[in-house]
Amino acid sequence: PDGEHDTIIRAAASVVQEGIAKPMLLGRPDWIRDRAKSLHIDLEGVELMHP
Repeated sequence: PDGEHDTIIRAAASVVQEGIAKPMLLGRPDWIRDRAKSLHIDLEGVELMHP
């Protein structure tokens, strides 16, 4: 799923930080959290959903 791509993870965090929207990422939530942590990205405000 696209929600597991670094670019999408970064974009979702940016959208939340700018107050534009509350995004939902589709993918494996544990994998997305781990990847975001390794990229030093805060996913607070981003909904994670397994398809």
